[in-house]
Amino acid sequence: MCRNWPETIAHITAEYQQLAGHEYKFWQHNKVTQVPHWQMCDVYGFERAEKWYEHTPELVLENDEH
Repeated sequence: MCRNWPETIAHITAEYQQLAGHEYKFWQHNKVTQVPHWQMCDVYGFERAEKWYEHTPELVLENDEH
């Protein structure tokens, strides 16, 4: 792609100049944390989307037990 570095997964996803903008890193971080948040909602009885990729994590969750 950029021919400056070996095309490893790390370079393509995190270091590639055209993809490594602030918005892309923010989006990438949110996608990585989306699955554990979705799973924890199930464990602790919070509402969640049916599919992990449709889930939108809330900043604070609270119910009668947690």
